[in-house]
Amino acid sequence: MAVFAKRLGTTTHSLYEWVRWYGAEAEQHQAKADGQAEIRRLQKVNSEDFQCLTNASKKVFPDLELFAGLGIFAQNLEGRILKQVMLEGIKKDIVCLPVHDAPLGV
Repeated sequence: MAVFAKRLGTTTHSLYEWVRWYGAEAEQHQAKADGQAEIRRLQKVNSEDFQCLTNASKKVFPDLELFAGLGIFAQNLEGRILKQVMLEGIKKDIVCLPVHDAPLGV
């Protein structure tokens, strides 16, 4: 844990608190909340088109749980980690560009 904390420019205490706050029990709740927020955001863009795509996806993949579950949580987590990496790059005067969810340091 200390290695990860050092790489992220934080303390092990902060990482353990983060794990406690966003650990196993929080995953499902956070994923559901994130999914619902994403649905609301997308519906503001064009609710008719969004609903059409959602219905078509459900028709082709009826067992697929859209905008919920571990996938949304993992995407959110990955985005937050990538943001932290980019902010660390700024502190060290390194330009970091996200390319397919991975930082490219220049």
